[in-house]
Amino acid sequence: DLAYNSNIIWKYPRSSQRLNLVGEKRDREKLLARMRKYGDICKAMNKEIGWIVRMTEIATQYKVGPSSSNDAISYQNHSDDKDTVES
Repeated sequence: DLAYNSNIIWKYPRSSQRLNLVGEKRDREKLLARMRKYGDICKAMNKEIGWIVRMTEIATQYKVGPSSSNDAISYQNHSDDKDTVES
């Protein structure tokens, strides 16, 4: 194993080895930066998805929205009728 590694060391000049190490380090740094950015995007998306789910739950709970607007109007009219009858 040592002989194999030493052959590689002597095969390439030191300067190119250093350049390769620097290049690999830059590649790793770029990859880590991209992974961080991707993680930030995922966190933001999860936050927005959670917000949409909460708003949907609230809309469903209070029957807000175009599909239930007729029910809401008829309920409002019905409650208005009660107010006029009582007064």
